[in-house]
Amino acid sequence: MAIDPFTAMMIMKGVSTVINHQGQQAAAAARNAAIYKQKLAIRDRLKAQYSSARQGFADSDIARINIGDAKAESGIEARLNEMRVASSLKASGIPQGQSTKALSRGLIGGMLNKESKFLKQLQMKNAELDMRDRNLQQQMDIAWLDAKAQIAGSSYGKGPGFVPLALNLGADYLDAKAYGKKMGSEV
Repeated sequence: MAIDPFTAMMIMKGVSTVINHQGQQAAAAARNAAIYKQKLAIRDRLKAQYSSARQGFADSDIARINIGDAKAESGIEARLNEMRVASSLKASGIPQGQSTKALSRGLIGGMLNKESKFLKQLQMKNAELDMRDRNLQQQMDIAWLDAKAQIAGSSYGKGPGFVPLALNLGADYLDAKAYGKKMGSEV
């Protein structure tokens, strides 16, 4: 049994159209999968940046605690040194008078100057930690905005729907009909 030219052409064009349609749908699905993976990578990169920033904040907090401890120890050490100077002068047996008091004030003043310098250094370290925290916060904000822009800049696409398939099959029918008339087939 032989197939007339119209039927043969309709089968070939119809199969070709359906396969082309399925290929377009598969390509759209592959593009969407790639976009999804890209968005997941953006999210994972943002999580890693946030994790690093959180660790930076935790390190700053630990450094602040250490600075507070050092400040407290410095104060205690300064008071102990004052007491040592006073007790050393009393224990030395030097007669007490204006010169002894001046010597005592000079020694205590020298220790207080050292403590003051140390406290200023601690203040500078606190200021540096504050600046570091602000920089970390800015980096987190920029990372968020960058990730948001990247995600918004890539959108999912749709593959061809049923209407283009139906229109293409209709065009194939007309082409096959014209081909069948050329070949002398009655349709």
